[in-house]
Order: sequence, then C-alpha cells, then structure tokens
Amino acid sequence: MIVERTYNEEFVRCFMSTPEIFDTVSEDGQRPIDFNPDVEKDVWLVVVDDEEIIGLYFLHSLTTVTMMIHAQILVRYRAKHSKTAGIEVYKWMLDNLPDECQKFVTSVPALYGNVIKYVKYFGFKHEGTNRKSYLKGGEIVDMENYGITRDEVEEYLRCQQ
Repeated sequence: MIVERTYNEEFVRCFMSTPEIFDTVSEDGQRPIDFNPDVEKDVWLVVVDDEEIIGLYFLHSLTTVTMMIHAQILVRYRAKHSKTAGIEVYKWMLDNLPDECQKFVTSVPALYGNVIKYVKYFGFKHEGTNRKSYLKGGEIVDMENYGITRDEVEEYLRCQQ
C-alpha cells in the first residue's frame, strides 16, 4: 500500500465529488460544484493498493500544533483496506509532518456510527459533543469530537507491530 501527497486539485475535486463520498461528507444543500480544495495549504493523501486508488485523507491545520483529519475510503475497499490504510497514513504523518504537529482531531456526525467506530479503532478519544450542528436528511444532528496526540499515534503504531 502506498500513501502519497497529491497537489492535483482536479483529482481531489473529482474524488470528493463521487456520490458515495460526497453524499456522506456533505450537509444538506451543499453541491459538488462549490467544493474548491486548497491543495497547497491543506494536505491531501492518496492511498493506493495494487494500482487502485482506495481512498483519500484530508489534513487541515487548525492551530500551530493541531490538525483536523478526515478519511474517505471508497465503500468497495473499506472492509479489506481501511485498517491498513489508516496505519499507513499514521506512518506518513509521523514521517512527513513537522514535530510541532502534536494533535489530530476530527468531528463526526453522530449518525455515522461506522465512522465513530473507525476513529475509535485508531485510538481517537471522545473529547466532546458539538450539539445540533450538522444538517443531514432534513435533521439537525450532533457532531462528536475526537482527538489523538502525536505520542498516542506513536504508541498505537508500536502496539500494531
């Protein structure tokens, strides 16, 4: 499995606009045409296995020490590759992000139990709830906030060996 950064804005836009991804990551009323990724400022990681693109990870600086992270794995690859992809992305992060980056956070709409299970598998800890903050399917739902420190990522990887 290969993880590499992409600066290809059109690729990111096309991948994120595929219905199986966009329908999950977008709120009601958002349109793919309005999505404009910043491939210079943000980090977009392509995950490839056997020459097939299986997913894309997005990292965005929130502060000088904290990055937000989101995973988008194509449905047909989730069962077989999502865990390996996450481990490889962790390795890429430790090898390529500056040491100042000490915290990784994500927010998950409460209605996506599978995603919550995924982030917990990778050692993210629940850090609070942003109540009634995400519009999906005509309902306003909570967002669950999770985080993991760089030290915890390193420990997680040691335990996987």
